[in-house]
Amino acid sequence: IYMALAAMVSGGILSSCNSDYLDVNPITDFDESALADPSVCATLVDGIYEAMNVQYTQLAVNQNVGEANINMNCGEGAGQDLCSGLWTALPGLRTWSYINNPSSYMAIMPWMYYYNLINLSNYVIKAVPATSENHEGVDLKLLGYKAQALTVRAHAYTRLLGYYGQRWEDSDNGEAYCIVIRTVPGTESTPLRKMNEVLALIYSDCEEAEKLYDLSGYSRDNERLFAVNKSVAQGVWARAALIKHDWQTAADKANAARQGYTIMSENDLFAGFYTNNTETMWSMNPIETTTYYWSWGSHYACNGTYVNNWQIGAGAINYDLYR
Repeated sequence: IYMALAAMVSGGILSSCNSDYLDVNPITDFDESALADPSVCATLVDGIYEAMNVQYTQLAVNQNVGEANINMNCGEGAGQDLCSGLWTALPGLRTWSYINNPSSYMAIMPWMYYYNLINLSNYVIKAVPATSENHEGVDLKLLGYKAQALTVRAHAYTRLLGYYGQRWEDSDNGEAYCIVIRTVPGTESTPLRKMNEVLALIYSDCEEAEKLYDLSGYSRDNERLFAVNKSVAQGVWARAALIKHDWQTAADKANAARQGYTIMSENDLFAGFYTNNTETMWSMNPIETTTYYWSWGSHYACNGTYVNNWQIGAGAINYDLYR
């Protein structure tokens, strides 16, 4: 009865509206050509960084706050150097059997998360067709935005290789199939590609990003360490090189990446890592308004709410590994 009444009322409301009242585009649609405006492109680049910090999936998987969640729960949580009572003491939350279950959320999350970053980055890359070799008359700011998008895309593909690719020793020298490659916006079906193809794209993206950073004169504000820069691109390149055992490239790019960064002081080391220091090259920047439940600090800080109440959490080294 109530549903019928609601339908009658809404029907009366809608019939009184002009015919074009509901003729609007979905909020997910936008004019891609507008991205050629540096201010619009800058907004999308900031949106990419926000996508690395926003809390995903509401309460389906608590603490799911983008990059931090992937690093901790899909990465550190399965290793011997992080025994968290919150995740490993409670049965089944972060075990290898759970991660290896194709239908488990933790097996799906990295794929969903990193391809979202790739898709957003592809919008920027498509909107700025200029390259390091052909950029006459192009606003230099756009080159800087494209460099950041290339860096994030390379980072995402590097992490995807780590989760879904084979170990290099088991990859037939990189000829094993692993993940899909997307270089333009879209979600259409596309076949799996070989590890060597993905690595070639990562190397190419990082190389082009380096050149565009130099051409654009892009300089990151110290208050925006959540943004990427040339050093981050070089660091991503080094990590990708480690996957394929390209040791010389890894050493060269890691050395280049850390130029200008100094080892933290003893005081910084024991201050708790809640603020950036002279070693910080890239850090996340969660915003309070996007974390609406299960804040990160309440679980993982040594004096966090759950840690104090449950006497578990925070994280500790495995005793066998310690010995």
